[in-house]
Amino acid sequence: MLYRPVRRKDREVSDLSWMESVLDRALACHLSLFDGEWPYVIPLTFGYEPGHIYFHSAKEGKKIDIIRSNPKASFCVEVDAVPFPNPKGRSGLLLPYKSVVGYGHVSVVPDDEEDRKRHGLAVLAAHYCRQGVDIPRPRALLDKVAVLDLEIVHMTGKQKGPFIER
Repeated sequence: MLYRPVRRKDREVSDLSWMESVLDRALACHLSLFDGEWPYVIPLTFGYEPGHIYFHSAKEGKKIDIIRSNPKASFCVEVDAVPFPNPKGRSGLLLPYKSVVGYGHVSVVPDDEEDRKRHGLAVLAAHYCRQGVDIPRPRALLDKVAVLDLEIVHMTGKQKGPFIER
């Protein structure tokens, strides 16, 4: 089974535009990989466009090794997680949040697909700096960096309120 349905249906959000707004506001994406023996989770900067999440990476290392042997991945982003006192609750604390969790296949964009690498880096840069799309990316830079493309198979949203308006 690719995913298990959300247990708390009252917190599930399946609206794509809502999930995209959470992805747009998130500062880090936690990428989860599996090396066959242990799970491996790493927070990364990212860029989202419909159906894809892009990351950049060193060209070698544990993450790249795992992706090449097992491209199945999951991811999670969260926003608005700000605890505040809740004297009526069991713990005395309330932690509202909005999150998106998803699954997909991640691959290393081949070096000979220069346009695809540039596109992934532009999407990532635009996530943090709206004018990032126009940042020049010379061939020398492309040769030094790996671009990862997570093709999303399924994602779902979840929220717990109340929320403080921002």
